[in-house]
Amino acid sequence: MYGTTFPNPEGGFGGYSSPEQGQRQQEQQVDQQHQSAQQPSSQGQGYQKKPWEGQAKKPWDGQKKAGGGGGFTRPVETDMTIYKPYAVTGNRDMPAHLVTKMIELVKKLEGLGYTLRTGGLEGIEEAVENAAMIETKKEVILPFRDFNQKKSKFTYVSDRAHAVAKLFFPSYDTIKKGAQLFLAKNARLVMGNNMVSPALFLLCWTEDGVEAARDRTMRTGFTGHPIAIASTIGIPVFNLGNPSAEQRLSLYLESLQNV
Repeated sequence: MYGTTFPNPEGGFGGYSSPEQGQRQQEQQVDQQHQSAQQPSSQGQGYQKKPWEGQAKKPWDGQKKAGGGGGFTRPVETDMTIYKPYAVTGNRDMPAHLVTKMIELVKKLEGLGYTLRTGGLEGIEEAVENAAMIETKKEVILPFRDFNQKKSKFTYVSDRAHAVAKLFFPSYDTIKKGAQLFLAKNARLVMGNNMVSPALFLLCWTEDGVEAARDRTMRTGFTGHPIAIASTIGIPVFNLGNPSAEQRLSLYLESLQNV
């Protein structure tokens, strides 16, 4: 996959108050995704000062990335004017006004020729899936065939997807097979269904607004897993829980146009 490497994130796999507490929290969240994917969402709460404040390296980069990029290099022969994928995900309790904002961004990106990649879960993933109107500019990465009674050609789960998902979830081998498929879906969301076409960026929402693996907290939730994968290998993350995310996304899109 173009020589990409996947080092362990700095600071381990969480940023929780204790390893045991953090691991239990992650396991509970993954199991909830597997067993109750259709539960109604609740409104998100406010947030306090975030770890990304004051750590910008680039105009669009809100904080230092854990793992230092991991040796990720996009091949120069890839013509990103033809295929420009980006990934969208987020926790279920995303506030309604931010769901509206995310849909606006997806429609704007569609008009600019970007290809939406999302995961078919109820909530923000399904909302943006329905908002994207051009079928050839939409990839619905399902954890398994017929998930949520959806039809998609993006259902193949490779050994590589499982391996990458496992790097960012230490107890991967101890959880149920169905839960593993949800985590492997996160890897495919970031790296492409066949794990050979990395997203240009990850657009997401969590209550705490984090954008790097080492900054995850108990409030980051299930979305912390794709955030960890993306940030560790150098894929920009724009979290709408971070008030500066939309402005930094605009700057990043401008930088891509100037390449």
